[in-house]
Amino acid sequence: MTACRSFIDSLDDQIVVVGRDYEVLMANAPFLEKAGLPEADVIGRHCHEVTRHSSKPCWAAGEGCPLAGVLQGGTTISVAHVHFDAAGNKRHVEVVGSPLRDADGHFIGMIESVREVPQAKQIEESLRKRNSDLEETRRKRDQFTSTVCHELKNVMNVLSLHAQMLRNGAAEPSQAHAGPIVDGLKRLARLVGDMQDAAEIECQRFSVRRGPCDLGAVVRQSAEEGQFASREHRITVEGPETSIDGEWDAGRLRQVLDNLVSNAIKYSPPGSEISILIRREAGRISVSVRDSGPGIASGHLRELFQPYARAHTKVPGLGLGLYLSRGIIEAHGGEIWAHSVEGRGSTFSFWLPA
Repeated sequence: MTACRSFIDSLDDQIVVVGRDYEVLMANAPFLEKAGLPEADVIGRHCHEVTRHSSKPCWAAGEGCPLAGVLQGGTTISVAHVHFDAAGNKRHVEVVGSPLRDADGHFIGMIESVREVPQAKQIEESLRKRNSDLEETRRKRDQFTSTVCHELKNVMNVLSLHAQMLRNGAAEPSQAHAGPIVDGLKRLARLVGDMQDAAEIECQRFSVRRGPCDLGAVVRQSAEEGQFASREHRITVEGPETSIDGEWDAGRLRQVLDNLVSNAIKYSPPGSEISILIRREAGRISVSVRDSGPGIASGHLRELFQPYARAHTKVPGLGLGLYLSRGIIEAHGGEIWAHSVEGRGSTFSFWLPA
């Protein structure tokens, strides 16, 4: 055993053995040296705690996980990783994981070989990821442009139809014609306003107009309008009965609430409840909107507040609502986020400095 350990320690590659539960069973001298940790601080700990200083396995953080890959496929796999030493310095590495079996052929863990990635390869990988991100952004922009054109065409068709009927004298001017024209103009104004706001947020020119505001009243007004728009859902508000006063932009916060409530209505099944919770916390006010919809996959949660993002493409929309909401909340010095479990609904929350 001593001879075997001496041989493993003499290798240039960093070798680590990991059990099925991510526990480090053995690590050679090069691995310990690069990690900057003594053996006593490595053996028995989870591999992701040692290499990434994270309490979550790599797969839970959206990264490639060698152990999960080996468990699933039963064969050797290679994964590009970012590791950190004891001082927090970033290291780009390539991890090759191979299954480790007992005498009966049962899978008991994995042996990893870790190599530092040359700087040229790091740059190549960075460029590859950037190109991939740019291609995804281009795809989303194309989809967004197509959706905007479709929306504009629908509005223009309605306006053109009723305007021509009035011009040709086919009907006397009445609410039957004025109503669709006014509604169409409102939709056009909303489309233009959303695109202008999105452009200002992207260029970091977006701002809010602060003034005396009762956030509780804004929330309840949005809930009442949502309830009026949808009789198939029950919308409840829970929070302080007294006013929640602050220096905020009431109109912009109403825009955020209307978007969150509207989304909850779109995605929740008829007969379900949408609950809004307002809480006073230390130095801030928080608001949460919870629905009973299909939920959102964990991999998509981080993208929701990016421009052109859509959780479910079957539901119509430009994909700007949550992006604008994030811009509005952050302009107030707050934060907005989402929590969801597939099949069990979603909760969208934000806080504002009190």
